[in-house]
Amino acid sequence: MSRLDYNDQLCEHQQKEEFNQDCKCCISLMNDWQKFKSEIDNIKELSSKMGHSKDTESSKIRVTTRQQHNQSTNRTWLAKYTNQEMAVFQKEDENIKVLYQWMNSGPIPDRDKAASLNPAVCRYWLNWQNIVRLEGVIYQKWILDQDGRHNLQLIVPAVLQKEIMINGHDTPFSGHLGVAKTKEKMRHFTWYEMGKDVTSHIKMCQICNRWKNSSRKSTAPLVDYRLGNPMDRIAIDIMGPLPLTKENNRYLV
Repeated sequence: MSRLDYNDQLCEHQQKEEFNQDCKCCISLMNDWQKFKSEIDNIKELSSKMGHSKDTESSKIRVTTRQQHNQSTNRTWLAKYTNQEMAVFQKEDENIKVLYQWMNSGPIPDRDKAASLNPAVCRYWLNWQNIVRLEGVIYQKWILDQDGRHNLQLIVPAVLQKEIMINGHDTPFSGHLGVAKTKEKMRHFTWYEMGKDVTSHIKMCQICNRWKNSSRKSTAPLVDYRLGNPMDRIAIDIMGPLPLTKENNRYLV
């Protein structure tokens, strides 16, 4: 099969860069273009209205795609939840609500008392110096370098963890990537054993199991042999035939 030339798919008016109101192809193309401009290409010129001169470079707003402030938070996938709603979710979580109790009551428990807590709370106890509360929501500092620069990772309650993994892996924009790349996309979120949950989620993904080849080769199953007496069955590994040696041997045992 061969691909058709793009010009072969256009009408005679479009090939001449003309528009005919009576041509269905021209009208269809115009409607598609208007739809594109209204739904996708909706970028408008950004200019400052702060009293600066329009002729100077300072009158333009610089748009950046990545926030560099050390207190930046990225909750794009959970943007539909307000800070108040997120705080409620955290306070209802069995593990995160303990952090609120510690922050409100004063000092955290000592090592002996912390040892009796569940593993998730113990992990937050060990990392307590990096646990912060911002606008009522608890985050964990994600240290970027030795200079102390950091971003904030949202400590996700259990009720929202599945939603995060679906947004990080299952959607068309996520691309059904592997474990390492999916965790990298989820770097603004954290919870106890998140890596284990992401690995399990990807292994259970129906689309990945259907279309991706497994990198793990299947092995022969183990078989249980029932014998009556010792030495009834003997296993010997033999390799050959090999080139004949001076001693007329061609097998290795």
